Amino acid sequence: MLLGFLRRAGVIAGIVLLGACQPAVQHRLDDYASRLGNVLKQSPPEIVLPPPLQLPTRQLYQAEEVNINLRDFYALRDCRLYSLVAERNTALGKLQGLSQRYIYEQRLLAALDECRQGPLDAELSAKLQQWQNSKQQALVPLWSALLDDSELRSSLAGNRQQQIPEEGMLQSSRAALDYLLSVAPYSDEQQSEQLESHLQALHQGQLPARWYQTRRILTAYLNALNPWLEAQNVRCQTDTAQYLSNVFGLFFIQDIQPLAGQLNRYQYELAPRLTKLYDAGPGPIQHWLAERDVEHQAFASALQTHVTWWQTLFKQCQLPLPTATQRG
Repeated sequence: MLLGFLRRAGVIAGIVLLGACQPAVQHRLDDYASRLGNVLKQSPPEIVLPPPLQLPTRQLYQAEEVNINLRDFYALRDCRLYSLVAERNTALGKLQGLSQRYIYEQRLLAALDECRQGPLDAELSAKLQQWQNSKQQALVPLWSALLDDSELRSSLAGNRQQQIPEEGMLQSSRAALDYLLSVAPYSDEQQSEQLESHLQALHQGQLPARWYQTRRILTAYLNALNPWLEAQNVRCQTDTAQYLSNVFGLFFIQDIQPLAGQLNRYQYELAPRLTKLYDAGPGPIQHWLAERDVEHQAFASALQTHVTWWQTLFKQCQLPLPTATQRG
């Protein structure tokens, strides 16, 4: 099967485009279409590029606050809860971002539980139980708001969509998503430095945004080229078929196939993690991610149609499978 050969060729050739910028990818795709047009003596089809991705409007979040009177507050001075409440009421504490607020709320829940185990009067113990229940219920909407905050929004649809992602970025993005899944609501208390570090890695890399847009661009080219190629009448007895084979090896196998393989790898590695992560996130982003999965199916279908056209040509014209060729 040609697809199997292409997978092996992709491994042998390497991911040659990973360090390139997106305009360079479009340049290679334009070259591919142009060379096909030169061989077929036909103008290649016009490519309509997709616009940059946009996320749904950010959801409003109203923080859940619990008020403690001074008498109860001073009664807790032997508990860790006392210092946490005092910290929250400082000028700096009132300016907590969502990530810091999430960590704080986890610590507060743990402190509430610890404090309830101590020697308290029945009235204060009942209040602590009520506060704990209220804070526990508020953790899910706070987590949802964190998933809709600037760092993760830029990861999904940031301003770096015009750059192809680098290989090392997959490992850091996967580790960041795994960490976020581990600190989802009702998990154990975590270190804020770790959360901030992983959020920053996603924000700086913006791997999903770059992966999505690159796939959309490649799909646009394939969807334009496929019906155009299918309308061509290639005669095997002429040099045209061999010239087409050369273009296939020089551009498709060397450039496009490795890129398509990398995009498929991102889908396999990251898409399930993002879906699971946003199960507890804003509904509009859940639907937005589902649309990205539909786009992957469209990409896979367009790629298969394209490869099938080449399979048919090689079989009809009894041509050997081309290999990647280094450009001079």
